[in-house]
Amino acid sequence: MKNVCLFLFCLFTKYLPAQNINRYDIVISEIFPDPSPSVGLPNSEFLELTNISDRSINLDKWKISDGNSIATIAGPFLLQADSQVIICPRAFIHSFNAFGAAIGVSAFPSLDNTGDVIVLISPEGKTVHAISYKPEWYRNQLKQEGGWSLEMIDLRMPCKESENWVASIADKGGTPGKMNSVNAVAPDKSPPILLRSYTIDSITVAAVFNESLDSTISVNPQRYEIGPGIGRPFSVSLAAPLFKEALLRLSTPLERTQVYFLRVKESTDCAGNTSQDQGEVKTGIPLPPIDGQLRINEILFDPRPGGVDYVELFNRGPGILNLQNIYIGNQRNGPAGSLKKCSESPFLLFPGEFYALTENSDIVEREYIVKDRQHILSLPEMPSYPDDQGLVMIMDSQGKELDLFTYKDDYHFPLLANREGVSLERINPASLSQDPANWQSAATDAGYGTPGYVNSQFRQEDPVEGEINISPLTFSPDQDGHDDQLTIQYKFPGPGYTCSIIIFDHGGRPVRYLVRNNLCGTSGFFRWNGLDEKTHSLPVGIYYLVTEIFNLEGKRKIMKRGIVLAYKM
Repeated sequence: MKNVCLFLFCLFTKYLPAQNINRYDIVISEIFPDPSPSVGLPNSEFLELTNISDRSINLDKWKISDGNSIATIAGPFLLQADSQVIICPRAFIHSFNAFGAAIGVSAFPSLDNTGDVIVLISPEGKTVHAISYKPEWYRNQLKQEGGWSLEMIDLRMPCKESENWVASIADKGGTPGKMNSVNAVAPDKSPPILLRSYTIDSITVAAVFNESLDSTISVNPQRYEIGPGIGRPFSVSLAAPLFKEALLRLSTPLERTQVYFLRVKESTDCAGNTSQDQGEVKTGIPLPPIDGQLRINEILFDPRPGGVDYVELFNRGPGILNLQNIYIGNQRNGPAGSLKKCSESPFLLFPGEFYALTENSDIVEREYIVKDRQHILSLPEMPSYPDDQGLVMIMDSQGKELDLFTYKDDYHFPLLANREGVSLERINPASLSQDPANWQSAATDAGYGTPGYVNSQFRQEDPVEGEINISPLTFSPDQDGHDDQLTIQYKFPGPGYTCSIIIFDHGGRPVRYLVRNNLCGTSGFFRWNGLDEKTHSLPVGIYYLVTEIFNLEGKRKIMKRGIVLAYKM
């Protein structure tokens, strides 16, 4: 009798008319990217689909894709309203049948542990649901390590992302084929936010939002405007599969060197929330970087416990750059795998803008003053930057080196007793990257770091002219007539210069205030005999001489130099 019923069902569904499938009729309600170590579920990845429509839907010829592979449901399966079905690799169908209705498929898409985009496609080729999950969705570091599924909280709000997903709380690590253990009402009351824009070509502009848009209302050209001189697009479409990007087709092509402004008058998400005028975002056509345009501007290589590294990039102009075509690394001529893409998707960096790259933007926001969180970009993986010394390098997609900085921890201001959590900031973007004098510790009142905005130590040019020369760099005050004193010579272009000279030991402690606010002539010198403030001999070792110069206009210049105090044996 069972075989007869199956035959009649197959015969009936074979001649069913095409189904009128709407977006979100069926949703991906649970995913299992990392089955190991097992908590109680089979040792296999799986997806769960839930029918949230008010009718039964035949899943024959439905597809699931991760962009690399496509799994097709081969054969009829009638998914009832408010019911679930497990989609798993064909080899594990018997293991999952014990949990509920299951369908085994060939070429099951790999669910990457680091995050992936999973798309559910109807037989007519329509994207019914898509998610771009990330490990942070677990909200639990332990469960993120494996054995637990991710579950959707409110199935009636499928276009919400991270806020609507969390790790399962079921004893077995998940609830395949059943109502989710975290099931709850989580209404979406937040309207979409316009994040940024980029261009696909001279007549196609993408407006990027933080969530999926309504596919009917959001394609109205009256909602968008680009200036100067462009106006409204003649057509708008949404980019599948996530529908977070509105693609604007223009009647007038963009000019290559012009920075434009995109204004969105209204935007509506798939839950019906509408936001009014959100202001402007920049857009334009990116160009290949020219020499000296993109600079390494700040680096945090020794974070506090629980913190993360970051590297800040600065576009000096004049052109727009695309970070999708820029790579960051930690070694010269290293293997290709050591280079990391600054952005997996198009991301424009405009002249005068700063962007900090890190593995975890949430931690950077927690540790530092962040003026605009959109200027902190999270990478799946950052190059490793050691705490004592290392190398930061950026290059373009053609392998051309754009900037390189070899850093050392003693580039920090010598007075700092603790360098953990203190970034090194570039003083002048136009000056040499490899000049240690062009780098300084971020200021205390700036929170020891300025990720995503102008450096606390920024100076466009040296505000004070003058020369300070020190000799010898190694001296031995032992009265043998050879290099017994350190000489600091100065030369200024005119009168009216005041200087102070302080000597610090290797631990950053001041040991001698050699000169305090001394009015200098146009040239002269000071000498140090190796004694501290109490005229006691200092031990051998490395010291730092910091000179601060003021002129009559109140401008100042700080110079530091390492010296060695030694005695002959």
